[in-house]
Amino acid sequence: MLSNRLTGFLSSRACLPIRFLLEKNPRYTPTNASIYFPKRDICPVCFTNGDLVDKEISGCGTVYTSSIVQIPSPSGIRPPYACGYVDMALENEDESIRLYALFTDPDPVKIACGQTVELVIDEVRRDDHARAVMAHVFRPVDKD
Repeated sequence: MLSNRLTGFLSSRACLPIRFLLEKNPRYTPTNASIYFPKRDICPVCFTNGDLVDKEISGCGTVYTSSIVQIPSPSGIRPPYACGYVDMALENEDESIRLYALFTDPDPVKIACGQTVELVIDEVRRDDHARAVMAHVFRPVDKD
């Protein structure tokens, strides 16, 4: 079953502490049944900071949909690049969540629905001071 209460996207990560970027697991708020990623100290839906439950994402997910972008992003990512949604199973549960992020494949045309990918932290661009800008991204998994 896919959670219908997921919040958090690549664009919202700029205001999060780096410790949240380094964690690849979502958080659940029983009060309003919200699952959100990346993890935060308070629920972005009901603003509670108590009764939060950490969830674990399985290692790999399945591409739900993707899009190839042919124009530069406002954040400075050069085209062409692929972004999209991936269904990630939650460990020890029948539920999954759908996450949005960039794909790391250098050839964005190769990203296909149903493809297996893993969630990793990688450099997405360099800022004006040549520092790495890191984000959660999906990397294709080689099937041997």
